[in-house]
Amino acid sequence: MPSKANLLITGITGFIGTELQKKLLECGTYTLFGLVRNEEKKRSLLNRSSPKNDAITYITLQDIENKKYYFDTIINLAGENIAGQRWSEKRKHTLYSSRVTLTEQLYSALETKPKHFISMSAIGIYGAKEGAKSKKVYDENHVSSQKSSYDFPAELCQAWENSAQAFSRHETRVCIVRLGVVLGYGGALQKMLPAFKMGLGGKIASGKQWMPWIHIDDATNLILFLVENQNQKGIFNAVAPQPTRQEFFAKALAKTLHRPCYLATPKWLLDIIFGEMASLLTHGVRVYPSRTLAAGFLFKHDRLLDALHNLYSKS
Repeated sequence: MPSKANLLITGITGFIGTELQKKLLECGTYTLFGLVRNEEKKRSLLNRSSPKNDAITYITLQDIENKKYYFDTIINLAGENIAGQRWSEKRKHTLYSSRVTLTEQLYSALETKPKHFISMSAIGIYGAKEGAKSKKVYDENHVSSQKSSYDFPAELCQAWENSAQAFSRHETRVCIVRLGVVLGYGGALQKMLPAFKMGLGGKIASGKQWMPWIHIDDATNLILFLVENQNQKGIFNAVAPQPTRQEFFAKALAKTLHRPCYLATPKWLLDIIFGEMASLLTHGVRVYPSRTLAAGFLFKHDRLLDALHNLYSKS
């Protein structure tokens, strides 16, 4: 019986990483490794003895350098939550470091580069300044030409993708997954649920801004699809093929939770509370997964109401 291939996940304890590791452990095809920040984090995870933790080897960048680990496949999920805190200069540095710097450090630490490198990015790379009435559709072949003079999410995503593409210099197959809003028990939407459950949900700003989304099952399944289909490389949008505006999303979520959807949050208030970060809520472009569909990936949840009902109907 052939030995299992080594697979490393960065960000293994995060929202997507937690769901992805479950599926990888169930399929039993790989020897699973998880990259953690430091020895303290590694000890903390090792002390939580469970069948899941016992099946994963947790390592640091120093371990990779010292022990000369080799990985057939790396899935690069690491990155601090971009909506976790207001964007001070210190916070921006943390967001950059947790994505770009970590990817560069991983590249340097690996004496032998992997055969396959699957790295996350986000649809923020297309820019966030389209007018609400815009009908322009962005697929994997487009980059927004209407960015503001300084668009932090777009610049962050571009730098992150550039750091991942460095692996292609060594004949590594590189796939970049541009995530939309991931629906599941975690992430940005989890913070919205309490307000909607209390009947305080509603449209944000005009509500006309596009809100590309994807169910957590489809997000993790797409990653696995790209791991297994080794003829695929390049950019893939991780968004459901049904475009949705934020106002419709709010009404659909309220309907799923059997709550009203009357309140609206004005843009000026969000600008005061969140500053520059408010653009994540008040702006959005219409994104379509052209290459994802052309590759043969099938979405389980391609309609918003069905996806929300699957996740939150019992909440």
